[in-house]
Parts: sequence; structure tokens; C-alpha cells
Amino acid sequence: MLCREMSQFSMVPQEIQRQAMEEFSSIIGASLTSALGGLPYAQRTLGIAKGDFKASSIMGASAPSAPPST
Repeated sequence: MLCREMSQFSMVPQEIQRQAMEEFSSIIGASLTSALGGLPYAQRTLGIAKGDFKASSIMGASAPSAPPST
């Protein structure tokens, strides 16, 4: 839904892009415990909407980072 809404604008200010990606990232992180959510679900959904290459790019930019291993 985020990508569809953003596509309606010819130009999205950089600050709004950052805020949207932060919000999207927190939703992805929160959905990790959902039976229908999680990173694989988000990847598949974005793949359907934008194609696999674009989905991978979006997920790479917005997915929560794994904590560094010690």
C-alpha cells in the first residue's frame, strides 16, 4: 500500500520518503511475529507489486538490520 500511495505523487520530498521508510520498516519489524506477516511475506507482496528486483531493493533499504554478532 505504501508503494502504491507513493507512486501517486510525481515528486515526494526526501524527508517524507525517509519518514515513510522508517514507518514501513517498523511495521515490517513488528510483523515478524505475525502468522501472515514477516519479511518473506513483505518480500512476496512487494515482488507481486513491483517485481522481484525492485522488491529486493526496497527490502534492502527498509528492512530492519540484524544486530551485530559478538
